[in-house]
Amino acid sequence: MKAKFLLPLLSLSVSAVAQIPLTPENTVPGGSDYAKIAPRYANGFFDHEGNFQTEYDEVDGVRAPTTRYVATTSDDGQLFVVTPTDTLRVSDRAADGIVWGQAVHRQEFGITDGRFWSPDGRQLAFYRMDESMVAEYPIVSTQPRIAEAKPVRYPMAGETSHRVEVGIFDVESRRTIFLDAPTDRYQTNIAWSPDARFLVVAEINRDQDTLQMKLYSAADGRLVRTLFTETAPTWIEPCTPPLFIDNQRFAWLSEASGFRQIYLVDIRKSASPTPLTAGSFTVSDLYAYSPETDEIFFQSNERGHLYKDNCAVGVRTKKTRRLTHEAGTHYAAFNADGSQWIDYFSSPTVARRTTLFERRGEPGRVLSEYIDPFENHVRPSVELVSLTS
Repeated sequence: MKAKFLLPLLSLSVSAVAQIPLTPENTVPGGSDYAKIAPRYANGFFDHEGNFQTEYDEVDGVRAPTTRYVATTSDDGQLFVVTPTDTLRVSDRAADGIVWGQAVHRQEFGITDGRFWSPDGRQLAFYRMDESMVAEYPIVSTQPRIAEAKPVRYPMAGETSHRVEVGIFDVESRRTIFLDAPTDRYQTNIAWSPDARFLVVAEINRDQDTLQMKLYSAADGRLVRTLFTETAPTWIEPCTPPLFIDNQRFAWLSEASGFRQIYLVDIRKSASPTPLTAGSFTVSDLYAYSPETDEIFFQSNERGHLYKDNCAVGVRTKKTRRLTHEAGTHYAAFNADGSQWIDYFSSPTVARRTTLFERRGEPGRVLSEYIDPFENHVRPSVELVSLTS
């Protein structure tokens, strides 16, 4: 996933700042730094091919947040749920052109996966894509020693496109339902309510100029209500799923004002979203919500278009504060309740610094800072300037 790091942080004991050389593994989100706070499990599992895995982390798939279930897919597009004692088939038998539990819509709208666990870890929402009506397009793979043809299904202009359904699999009852939603539209930005009673889906028409935010019942897949409709004279491209702050409300990013800002949506009624932030800047991501401070944490370029900072906005007060102060690029990994977070920072003078913040108002604890590989070399200076267009 484009990583939504909302895993519980574990207490860390770091006696000294680690000096880490720049390597590909260390420079990506979720690399060795984040492995320090990611929980691990040591129980064995049977994968969908019947092979026993001795380590939980060896099962390739999406893990449920509170149960020890894993949603995994096979090479032929099938979907399974792996439990400590069994492997459950969610999909039908393999069929050409039918894909379960994978990213759909050409991975647009921020879609990077097709499996979405409920907060209680007992239900799995997933995509089912039928592209059997789409013609195959030949692609040549040069990875093998002898090139191979790898056809993909790609709809040409004017041709029929694929159809997508959103299903829900209940692990305990082993029952699957599908949302009562149209299959010829973009079903995007799926999110569960914290009580796992509802599923929110941003539905976009094929012209991509109208978005309808819809609330569905997780019990039977029926449409409960359309929360709001958003239109644009150009196009709409939401890429960040809703962030629920309680069972009734969620934060949503929209460019309705001309800049991507945070809005508050109440699922108990159909109404226009309430703006929480405003200004000539862009909010690029939603991190987490803190019940203690009643704040939503997010990333924005409020300081200027050359920078990114971690910020917070009060849900009731609508007051915004900046969490990071050193000029450069900041992005964060928060725990579920926003009480702890890790800041990843880089700038023209800092290759990368990772800092853990555990209590509000207290300075962070530097976990690692990368060694500049050109520290002892003579280099030209780099300056950022503004040009008038």
